[in-house]
Amino acid sequence: METPAEASKSIIHFYSQEEYLEFERSLPKADKHEFLHGKIITMGGASLNHNTIFTNFFLAIGIKNQDKNYHLYSSDMRVHNPVNGSYFYPDISVIRGEPLLKDEVFDNLLNPCLIIEILSPGTEAYDRVDKFTAYQSILTLEEYVLVYSESMQVEYFRKETARQWQKTLFSNPSEQLILLREEVSIPLTDIYRNIKF
Repeated sequence: METPAEASKSIIHFYSQEEYLEFERSLPKADKHEFLHGKIITMGGASLNHNTIFTNFFLAIGIKNQDKNYHLYSSDMRVHNPVNGSYFYPDISVIRGEPLLKDEVFDNLLNPCLIIEILSPGTEAYDRVDKFTAYQSILTLEEYVLVYSESMQVEYFRKETARQWQKTLFSNPSEQLILLREEVSIPLTDIYRNIKF
């Protein structure tokens, strides 16, 4: 098993999806591992900034989402992409309409339309490259957001075509992040409330 920082290094053993799920479901909920290209990747703890940003962002989307047909999930819900067999725990995932799940255990979401990852120095490359590449073939996914935890900066990606994503960078406190088909608008100051750099 690896940490995100080690995920690109060579390993000895590759696991099947079935082995991964059996292993992951046998553990306490607090022990999380992701799965990519046959590798089981150990997830570490989060910093104070990471947790504060998560809470701010989750609450902001929830408040703006009232009376809309979206459902929010925290990093306790796995997202599975059957196209490449990956399993991840996004910091925040949002679906439009009803959730589609892999099986009767109800712990693998198949249809996110928005995924948000909060970056840390140890996971930035993994979130930016490995995970985003794996996420892109999820047919329902329309938006991907990377939130920096050590500076006020948000990278927003919107799907233009199956192979093209448009990137917009937000770093001005007065800017608004527009999400979910322009139905939700969140000021950067709300995302970074109570954060000290």
